[in-house]
Amino acid sequence: MLSNFWISKFHAEVTGSSVLPPVLIIVGFLVGFSYLISRRIKKYGVRQLAEDI
Repeated sequence: MLSNFWISKFHAEVTGSSVLPPVLIIVGFLVGFSYLISRRIKKYGVRQLAEDI
């Protein structure tokens, strides 16, 4: 399928050090937005909003 887009060779190393930073960034944004929303709504806690998503 990648050859249709002129990509003939594709090499990716999947290691813990290459996967962990994006996962931590996504979780950080999730917790951060949940914190901001929970402070604005004041009806739900951060943990409740993070669990619902």
